Amino acid sequence: MFVRFQSKLFAAYAGRAFAPLLNFCANAQCYDIAIVGGGMVGSAMACAAGTGNLLKSQSVLFIDSAKAAPLKQIPSPTYTLGIWQEIWSARAQEVTRMVVWEDCSDAYITFAEKTTATDERMPIAYIIENEVILHSLRNRFPDDLSGPVELTLDDGQVIRARLLVAADGYKSSAREVMGVHVVRFSYGQKCIVANLKLLPQGNGNHTAFQRFVRSGTLALLPLSSDMSSLTWANDEQTADRLMEMPENEFADVLNEALIERSNHSSLTNSALMCANALWKMLPLVCQEQNVENDNQPPTIVSVEKRAAIPLQFVHATHYYSDRSVLVGDAAHRVHPLAGLGVNLGFGDVQALSRVLEEAISVGEDIASSTYLRKYETIRQREVLPIALGCDALYRLYSTSVLPAVFLRSLGLNLVNKLPFLKNFFLDVASRPRFDA
Repeated sequence: MFVRFQSKLFAAYAGRAFAPLLNFCANAQCYDIAIVGGGMVGSAMACAAGTGNLLKSQSVLFIDSAKAAPLKQIPSPTYTLGIWQEIWSARAQEVTRMVVWEDCSDAYITFAEKTTATDERMPIAYIIENEVILHSLRNRFPDDLSGPVELTLDDGQVIRARLLVAADGYKSSAREVMGVHVVRFSYGQKCIVANLKLLPQGNGNHTAFQRFVRSGTLALLPLSSDMSSLTWANDEQTADRLMEMPENEFADVLNEALIERSNHSSLTNSALMCANALWKMLPLVCQEQNVENDNQPPTIVSVEKRAAIPLQFVHATHYYSDRSVLVGDAAHRVHPLAGLGVNLGFGDVQALSRVLEEAISVGEDIASSTYLRKYETIRQREVLPIALGCDALYRLYSTSVLPAVFLRSLGLNLVNKLPFLKNFFLDVASRPRFDA
């Protein structure tokens, strides 16, 4: 009798005590991790959460306002997300050479693929289209991907999560709500992106070309045997004018920009010729191979899918706040001249996944400030030097003042002749290395 009474008494008190919680759970959905933003970085974070050894034990909600675009129709490294084979079978183009030069002098630098001690080829990079990456990541989502953070969606639905991962871009609403201070300024430029149809090339299309022109940085990145991707940074007025041109006229202007020499400094070119002659006289140095013919950019036949994107420098002073963490462009946005933007975001995903799994392995809260601070430290040590380096390069090549042209041309020419310096810069440009 006493036991039964005690049980009823406990049940009565327990019902009162847990009534608010029961009422909350009836009106809100609870998750361990909520990921806001369905771009490549947000999708990579969701994929990592669904496939990680320990993270897959967490309930995850993936919030995206856009739908994934339908996908149009080697020896590979071992990657942990398990998407590389699908990406490779869809479309991924090896970059085996890279040529960088400017329009104020004859200075240039070339990079080539390496071979390991076992004669295994190591391409400089792989160029992969956004929609291919998104499709492959989302194919890896598990079927059940699905004081905490509280989110109210547009339809009024309330979501609560122990950790919010903000991957909603450089205009991040989540970052604004978190109250994180941001260092931000505009470059006064827009980057024109497009797909280019090329004249057929005898040796295939495996060379990336980048030229520093007066209006900005111009790069051609190989997509297939006869297609390349364009990124062309221009001042805003020039970009608007280029976007208004018919496609055939735009292609003509682009071809001219790749080969135009009217801005060359004769004094700088004479100095480069003297430097090259002196270099050949030095004993016991690695002489540069004559690959001049391979440095000619391809001819663009047609242009499609043009778009213009405003360029800004964005960097959050902190990558985390109370139960919230920033990844990708929500945390940092750099000038695209080095092509490292989304790679830095994937590096964020890798570092955050490892830190969260470390927290889970020792029984800590996944939103523990100790571990989120560790993630911030790891990433800022890598991101900040790259972001500032890209900004410095932009400023160095945005002037046509003769002393600056002279010094940067001689410097580029020297780096091109010293293999150890070329390897150093190639190593920096290849960061961050992440598991895909």
